[in-house]
Amino acid sequence: MGTLTKIEWRSLTRLDIDDTEILQHVIENILSGCPVLHTMDLDECWGFSCLDIKSRNLHELKIHDREDAEMGPLLEISAPYVQTLDISFNPQGRKLVLRNTKSLVQAKFDFSGYEEPNSEEARRLAKEVYEITLLHVKELMLGRFYFIVLSELAVYGWQLPVSKRKCLTIFTECVDKHNISGIFALLKYSPNLKRLAIEGFEPEGVTWLG
Repeated sequence: MGTLTKIEWRSLTRLDIDDTEILQHVIENILSGCPVLHTMDLDECWGFSCLDIKSRNLHELKIHDREDAEMGPLLEISAPYVQTLDISFNPQGRKLVLRNTKSLVQAKFDFSGYEEPNSEEARRLAKEVYEITLLHVKELMLGRFYFIVLSELAVYGWQLPVSKRKCLTIFTECVDKHNISGIFALLKYSPNLKRLAIEGFEPEGVTWLG
């Protein structure tokens, strides 16, 4: 999507784009030309490096990276009014910068597109995203590969900060004992938690208490 036409979609409230190259100037054109846009879903799109969201109406943002190709060295997101954020990010040779996420209520985060979830890049980003963005949301969902990295960090000494979250959903197969330790660590530092959901849990053969 490389159009030079000025976008003026004054009544558009939802935008879904899949598997498409969207150049940076087009993203900027969309954000400025859709004043009442409420939901933006970019699934396996590429070609842009920055989402500077200034609209007070855009409350839901979903960005899922491609799994079979490099996405560029940087993705920067500024979203001061977004309330629901869903990101699946490929950290291989790529940096994510999240800022101005003060309005976030619900967030889902995962890693995708690479075979080694515990690379140094993934560990660094996992801590950064958790401490700066995910720590403060009321409803948190952790995808399978992100949770693997978070669990490894907890097992090897990283102390999770205390969170005020009330709802926690974890997507995991629980085939690794470190995943169980990760669940316990999240519970320990979530004193206000009211609801816990573990999706994909397979209890057979898993020992919770050693």
